[in-house]
Amino acid sequence: MITATQIRNAEAAVTYFGRELGTSDYYLAHKGVWYGKGARILGLAPEVSKEDFVAIVNNRAPGSVERLTARNNTTRTRVVWKVDEVTQTNVPVEEEISNRRVCLDFTFSVPKSLSMYLARTKDAEVEALIHQALRETMDDMESAIQTRVRVDGADQDRSTGNALWACFVHRTTRPVSGKVDPHWHCHALLMNATYDAVEDRWKAAQLGEVISSKGFYQAAFHSRLAEKLMAAGHRLRRTGKDFEMDVFTEEEVRVFCKRTQQIEDLEKRLRDELEKKAEARVRAAAKRGELLDYEETYAAEKAKLGSEYREAKNQAKLQGAALEADWGSQLAPGRWDAITPQASKLEHSIGFLDSETAQVQAVHHAFEQHSTIRERAMMTELLKWGIGVIPVRMAQDHLVKLF
Repeated sequence: MITATQIRNAEAAVTYFGRELGTSDYYLAHKGVWYGKGARILGLAPEVSKEDFVAIVNNRAPGSVERLTARNNTTRTRVVWKVDEVTQTNVPVEEEISNRRVCLDFTFSVPKSLSMYLARTKDAEVEALIHQALRETMDDMESAIQTRVRVDGADQDRSTGNALWACFVHRTTRPVSGKVDPHWHCHALLMNATYDAVEDRWKAAQLGEVISSKGFYQAAFHSRLAEKLMAAGHRLRRTGKDFEMDVFTEEEVRVFCKRTQQIEDLEKRLRDELEKKAEARVRAAAKRGELLDYEETYAAEKAKLGSEYREAKNQAKLQGAALEADWGSQLAPGRWDAITPQASKLEHSIGFLDSETAQVQAVHHAFEQHSTIRERAMMTELLKWGIGVIPVRMAQDHLVKLF
């Protein structure tokens, strides 16, 4: 899946990607990389250095004290919950916070079984396939980047087609009671800067289209991933509109979903509070003349649980060989050792639809929910239902036939 988190405070960004994901040594140890045409325009070295990262999130050109983009927006108002000193209850309060969007953290995650497979085998070929699918999807996102045009009274957006990404790969979940599960994910930080070749300067990026199309990019990423793994001979198992590696059973996959279960349990326990927060946000928006969808607002509040209720990464009790031994102990005797690239390539993938059936199901589901549908949304449905059988490069051809 892909999650998108807005980061609006440069200091918080440096703190999070320093303290939470490691010290400044993190950038050397894990070899974060710059990606995108914007990185090439700036002449950045492939590996992310702390100095360049700090400069860019603070809207400075690397190696300079000059601003990268022209403006630094100041503050905005948001609703937060604080304890009332008189009643000792949580009440909604409006406060001013930083208004500059530093970057968007698009976190790309692979299916759980694939994280487990990599944790066991360290298969460099499979990891390379993940990176290929990731880069191809990020290229799609980069092509959608725009910037505002306000010169000489203009009021429009212009496509720039270049982006600046800082990418960091991690392989485990947050600890749950001090223990982590396998979880391959990439933090792809899309910086709020793009080069406008027409005006010959760096400007803030218009990211609305990228954000609104997150579902499409998620479907495209997993479609590419399934296609590449199957082409390499790995046996996959279709699960609804996604997939797992069939070398692990459904029961074994659930063993390593402790963090997901923790968040689901938190939602049940905090449902009343989440509902109050969502209602307060909707009411506050209404006072400002804005309309927020309650269900989407509630889902956003639920998504915050993952960051609000989590153990620090340094609370993990096991590392290295001890951690892998613990993972193996959670499965039946001998199962962990039996997971090999050769075992993953036995027999054929199962449960995938044929192309024609996938197309029919996608159309049926799309128009069951809506009387009209955008092309991008239809593409998303095609990729979900056609995972493993309708590659991204073919989905557009199917779309032309449909419309």
